[in-house]
Amino acid sequence: MKKSALFLLASVLVLAGCNRGLPFTVQGTLNDVRIPIADTVKVVSEGLERPILTPVANRAFQIQGKVDKPTIAKLQAVGSERRNTRTFILEKGTISFRDGRACGTPLNDSTEAFSKRLNDISKQFAGQQEELKKAIQQEFSAFVSRHPKDPCAVYAIMVGNHRLEPEFLRGLIDITAPEIKNDGEIHALYGRLKRMDQDE
Repeated sequence: MKKSALFLLASVLVLAGCNRGLPFTVQGTLNDVRIPIADTVKVVSEGLERPILTPVANRAFQIQGKVDKPTIAKLQAVGSERRNTRTFILEKGTISFRDGRACGTPLNDSTEAFSKRLNDISKQFAGQQEELKKAIQQEFSAFVSRHPKDPCAVYAIMVGNHRLEPEFLRGLIDITAPEIKNDGEIHALYGRLKRMDQDE
């Protein structure tokens, strides 16, 4: 009787372990993602034990899995160059790509809206360098302040790495939560920014 009870308990624990995590689906076509023609795509993330690969059929793909918490991820055509990688947030729900960007889940929709606002600002202040710089900085500060503890902050900081001054970028990292500062890419970026400051 005791053995049966222990076996039942063990089975329940195994099933509970299998059900842990946030289920996600990543879907789209290579045209939607704007990556090269390929027969296989993969999702890579620190939140996954290993990259997830899936075949492409008629340029369409669908990847399913689970993560413990929302995390930054990259979608890439197998064999393609790094520049063809698309960054997005791996989170619960169905994540679809449109015009090279992920949407359909809360955090991905937030980063999509953020990118759209940056494009609108660039058009609004075209030719007005100082006004453009100030408006862009305000948008980055507001966005990171709204998302200090989630991967949206990582996304914004990595985007800002290509368009913000080092001192301002360090300030953005400083307002994030410890879990964001400890993200692999953010930690490495902060180290480079500090070294740049010391070299000046």
